[in-house]
Amino acid sequence: MMSEKNDYRALFRITLMNFLITGVLALGFMTYLYFSTGSLLFLIQVVANFGSTVTFGMYALVLKKQADNKSYAYEYGLGKFEAISTFAGFIIQDVNLIILAVLAVNDFIHVDMDISFGFLAFAYSSAVVLYDAAVIIILKKKSRSDNGIVKSQIVDCFNEGLQLAVTLGAMALVTLFPDSMGIYRFQYIICLVIIGYCFYVSLEPIKTSVNSLLDKCTDEKVAQKILKVLAVNFELYELFETYHTRVSASTTFIDLFIGYDDALTAREILQRNATIEGDIRKLIPDAVINCILIGDSADTVKQGD
Repeated sequence: MMSEKNDYRALFRITLMNFLITGVLALGFMTYLYFSTGSLLFLIQVVANFGSTVTFGMYALVLKKQADNKSYAYEYGLGKFEAISTFAGFIIQDVNLIILAVLAVNDFIHVDMDISFGFLAFAYSSAVVLYDAAVIIILKKKSRSDNGIVKSQIVDCFNEGLQLAVTLGAMALVTLFPDSMGIYRFQYIICLVIIGYCFYVSLEPIKTSVNSLLDKCTDEKVAQKILKVLAVNFELYELFETYHTRVSASTTFIDLFIGYDDALTAREILQRNATIEGDIRKLIPDAVINCILIGDSADTVKQGD
């Protein structure tokens, strides 16, 4: 279990770096580029970076709490904070995106051909794309499990890199063809595409956070019963990261993040899962249990070895 804590500490440091670089620093820099160029492309990035600042700050706090958590239980109050932060961050982003879409349509009709991009805009945008690619590689190497926060960070970095790559293409076209009204209008079409993509990507985390906010907390007895089963069956599994519990209507939902010996076959892993689930269900009859495999055992089951 100590290795899992070390993973959380490493991920916390990476996430804190993302909060400072792709959040706070990028927000300030994109704001400067918007006012220096006047391009709506950078105003969209300002809005996106504001969302990154909120979400990466929330991710850093959650990972710090998980690294310091000695019980390995996922704190329900922390989960609510995560859900509220995610919901608020994306709702604010989407409202701003709608406003930006209106501005993009207006600028498409009334084209401003005085916009120009300097070396700094190209250099910074290129550097951020490379940084996002590096962070994605590091996060995949550092994370041994299917940690939801890690997945979210990878998606966030990929989205930011993709948006800036498209922005770089639009900037290049405007720079190469400064006298073409069609190219300038194409810039605003790119803006609308990026806005639509950002809006689409935000729908899933908003839906997930709403579902989380509607759930209720389980009492301490549920946690005690889960830990009792895990203690009794300790020899069956090799890794244990955490567990999530919630009550929806009258049903208790339990997510166990658990891993097994690499030498086990898929059949043996599923049999051990069934044993642990069965023992929990004896103590909590109305439970819906989901064993989420971590480590190499997840790949073993996927491949059916």
